[in-house]
Amino acid sequence: MTTHGQLIRTIGAAILASTALTSSGRECLSLYLYSAADCNATCKRRRKSLRRYRLERASQEQSKETHKTLHDCWGRKRMKMTQQINDGASTPVAGATEASE
Repeated sequence: MTTHGQLIRTIGAAILASTALTSSGRECLSLYLYSAADCNATCKRRRKSLRRYRLERASQEQSKETHKTLHDCWGRKRMKMTQQINDGASTPVAGATEASE
């Protein structure tokens, strides 16, 4: 004769086996009876992975900001060069446009 807990575990195992869930999804939908130690270990794993994710995300944001800053510097340099070409008649193209005007 099976107990109520064993029946729930058997049904839960059948449901989880029939669905294509990742291990974290299985933890969320699991019908197993967890002990307090199991719950604490699961929470620890989740906190640790969340910290790792936040660290990776922060480093990606920082690298994006660095790249963005460099790109802005390049944009300013290009603008300065075009302003120099348009302002002075030192280049043949600029001299030709001024002569035609």
